[in-house]
Amino acid sequence: MTFDRAVKSRDLLEQQQPEQALEAAQAAIAIAPDYMQALMALGDAQKALQKNAEARITFEKALAIARSMEPTAQEVWIPRVQEKFVGL
Repeated sequence: MTFDRAVKSRDLLEQQQPEQALEAAQAAIAIAPDYMQALMALGDAQKALQKNAEARITFEKALAIARSMEPTAQEVWIPRVQEKFVGL
């Protein structure tokens, strides 16, 4: 369910519907506040709406979670999260 809402948020963002994407991401975060996909979706929606300070906080939380993952997951997630800071 959380994954579905995170995916829905990403799809809405691709359809140029950032407000709806934000709502879907917030719903995912309400269910699972530390779920990486939901955090990434939330940060992306915040960034699309030019809520840069909020997006930075969201991506910082995602980065902290990525750094606590096992090493092979860190290799994937840390660069993925770090690239989200561009333009903030």
